[in-house]
Amino acid sequence: MDAMVEYQCPHCKTVLQVPERFVGSRGKCRNCGNTITIEVAGVRNGAGGSSHIPKPLRPPTPIALHLVVTGPTSRKDSIIEVGAVKLAANGRVLDQFWSFANPDGPIPTAAVERTGITNDMVAAAPFPLDVLNDLFAWAGPNAIFFTEHAHLHAKFLCATYYRENLEPPQGRIVDVCNWAQLLELRSPEYRLRPLLGAIGLSVELGYRATESAQAIGQLLAHLMQTEAARLPKQDDAKGRGRLLSRKQEEAMDTRLGERLFSLASTLDAACGSKFHMREIFEERRRQKVGNGQPAAAGAPTPMILHMPEWYEEKKRAIEAVLSAGEAREPAVATLHAEDEAWAQAMVDATKSHDPDEQRRLLMQAVSLGARDPWPYERLTGFFIKSRDYLSAQKVCQRYFDGDVWKQPRHADSSWKLLDRMEKLERRLTGAA
Repeated sequence: MDAMVEYQCPHCKTVLQVPERFVGSRGKCRNCGNTITIEVAGVRNGAGGSSHIPKPLRPPTPIALHLVVTGPTSRKDSIIEVGAVKLAANGRVLDQFWSFANPDGPIPTAAVERTGITNDMVAAAPFPLDVLNDLFAWAGPNAIFFTEHAHLHAKFLCATYYRENLEPPQGRIVDVCNWAQLLELRSPEYRLRPLLGAIGLSVELGYRATESAQAIGQLLAHLMQTEAARLPKQDDAKGRGRLLSRKQEEAMDTRLGERLFSLASTLDAACGSKFHMREIFEERRRQKVGNGQPAAAGAPTPMILHMPEWYEEKKRAIEAVLSAGEAREPAVATLHAEDEAWAQAMVDATKSHDPDEQRRLLMQAVSLGARDPWPYERLTGFFIKSRDYLSAQKVCQRYFDGDVWKQPRHADSSWKLLDRMEKLERRLTGAA
């Protein structure tokens, strides 16, 4: 995904939004048609290193953000809910964003108890990558995300893209608690709940994304007002006697925007220099191109992007069952109480004649850990038909994460899904 930067045409003064990869390139202004060279100055991030993001000409868009995740480790846990609030420079709420995210696996019991979010609630939701793509599109190119525990949020945002072998968008992020400490806000602790109390807000803060984002938004509005009050006032003779003149407001917004940019770190920098998911992504990229050289035309592409390390092992195990000729006739499995939810979703899917409804029910059955191959076979078929090969490949992996594939009666289906997974990998890596 390309980050967008703003460039003002020197001829007609039109502000153009340009993908960052074109910075330094020559082209024509789509408004006046004159030749231009895209040149935008960079800024420094809050961590003291270069952000590598050109500074926009327009003020930033402050966005309060909160992610609900299945656990504390971005390496193995996933996003299940996203909430965000877009603010104006004066703290007024402009818009809100919310979505569940399907983690493509069961939510741990501890996370369900902590958040109240169940597997049924996220079964029909889009996957985290799709949710974040929508979030960044909604946020816009000048967004700065404000949140508590910014380093953790940055890791989950970036890990979602690295996991899919994609570079994350080049966004900016600020920790509101660190900012409050820089402003020396009087508070017993520089954490979200004590800070809200310190500014006179009595908020029943739980673990859900929307209420947390709204609370962060209220703190953010207070911090922006505090920061604006501390900025040096410009002595404008024409503005005297008109305290709230438009010119003074715009000048103040500009200076506040510059201050926010100086506080912000890029998402990548906020993750820290030793970030496991980024290291895995970079290693995959090095292996794919091979010493920095593109793969030769027609050369077999190694299956390294998505194929799990257990592929060959499980292939041999299934081959052994098939060659042994063990009984593989269909058998009625004994269902327990915990199987009722996915079994009902599977039955409803077989009865449905609406493709969208059937797909939703199949996703629900798979997310609940269906102990039958049929939902996995059918759902991968849906994804392949829509050319969503990555999602289809992930469904295949989800099937082999359990132990259903070990049962002799499922050997034929298991072989089919294993073969399908290899073909999908070839499509994903561009192999013939």
